[in-house]
Amino acid sequence: MEYRCRLYREDDLEGIWGVMADYFPPEALKLRKKFFLYIASKNPCLKEKIPYCVIEHDGRIIGYLGQMPIQFVVSGELHDGYYAHDILLLEEYRGKGIAQKLIRFQKETFRSLFAALWFSSRNHKAYQIVGWTDILGLKPFRNYLKSDIWLFNHLGRRKVPRVLSLPFDLFLRIRDLKVKEQEKTAYQIKEIESFDYRIDEFVDRASKDYGIIMRRGSELLNWKYVNNKAQTYSKFAVMRGSSTEGYVVLRVRQEDGFRVGTVVDFLANSTEIDSFRALIRHSLNFFRKRDVSVINVLTTQPILIKELYRVGFLRSRSALPFMTTNWQGIWSENFITNVRNWYITFGDSDFGLWAPD
Repeated sequence: MEYRCRLYREDDLEGIWGVMADYFPPEALKLRKKFFLYIASKNPCLKEKIPYCVIEHDGRIIGYLGQMPIQFVVSGELHDGYYAHDILLLEEYRGKGIAQKLIRFQKETFRSLFAALWFSSRNHKAYQIVGWTDILGLKPFRNYLKSDIWLFNHLGRRKVPRVLSLPFDLFLRIRDLKVKEQEKTAYQIKEIESFDYRIDEFVDRASKDYGIIMRRGSELLNWKYVNNKAQTYSKFAVMRGSSTEGYVVLRVRQEDGFRVGTVVDFLANSTEIDSFRALIRHSLNFFRKRDVSVINVLTTQPILIKELYRVGFLRSRSALPFMTTNWQGIWSENFITNVRNWYITFGDSDFGLWAPD
């Protein structure tokens, strides 16, 4: 019995649909197929790069693994790279070390810098065995605007009567009064339909301020947040006069019967904290007007984290798995494994691409 890893071809789709069918019910499978094709054919960073690897057993496709082509800006220099994502195997082949074969093939085939986010503990272990490097300390932040979802999560996932949440909501309103007052600022927030050359000019300027950051060019942002019609995103530019000085992408979804807001992606000038303050204040007001119970945001930058604390965000106790590989011999371990050197938001990798409204 022979296992063989190879690069994805368009005639592999029937085999890949068979693997997906082992995971998802019919309605979810239909959407999953649609998103797979969107990732495999529409990513503007593809440029003839192959977006998936597959593994065969005696000629039958039994699993696949994605590599999303992107570009990283590392210490001001542009490098081709990938986000590893979406590893699936037929049920009968799980827990047998098959995932490691795929991960090893991917690592050895694509020599560019790789990162990986949003994966299970089982897959995390497989990446470790193959030699990927852990980056510790990636923790999201939450801001509770209402107490209902907090009580639901801390009382056995049971909804509580409104009367019981009133004291907690009063505390949150008093807290918010201290930070709700608008500070005078030279920055304005403008809703936009799409991203254009002005975003490119800003991104190329701002990316040089960070150690390692996915290049958030207008084509990639439009692919993620404009052309993808399965999700609804609200997009805003941070303006100073006629100059673009940042952007933010927001999303509201229903989860467990609660309205949950996510600051999906954002970028602001690291040397101008007022631009980030304008961005985060706008996000808070946006979600309050939409009756959101909790806001989620992810950042690794100390100066931005300090501002999140100031307006009521709390840091999660649990870190998200975050790994990298193919950095050896190019960058130092101290540089690559320090989470503060990375600029990460929920907009990195394939976060949200699989979840429809």
